[in-house]
Amino acid sequence: MNGSGIIGKLENLPAFFKRIKQLLQPGGCIFMDSSNLRYLFEEEDGSFVIDLAGDYYGEVDFQMQYKDIQGEPFDWLYIDFQTTQPLCSRKWFPSGADKRRKAL
Repeated sequence: MNGSGIIGKLENLPAFFKRIKQLLQPGGCIFMDSSNLRYLFEEEDGSFVIDLAGDYYGEVDFQMQYKDIQGEPFDWLYIDFQTTQPLCSRKWFPSGADKRRKAL
């Protein structure tokens, strides 16, 4: 499980970034950890089978269980950088990659 997971769904990113921006001090930053699940959809020939008409492939449902105790299912978000970066940069936060590009 990872840092971006608590966002739950891609559609929750704007509300998440808005709230983070309210909480950060001037000059503050946020580090968001995540994973790209794209490799789970990779075929032997290197192609990818992803349903582009479906939900974002990084949105998963989790349900925890320990012995006989089973929790309620909950949404969890794994988000790749290529999806996060434009959403962040557009309105809320420049990403580290944006800053590196400007420095070059």
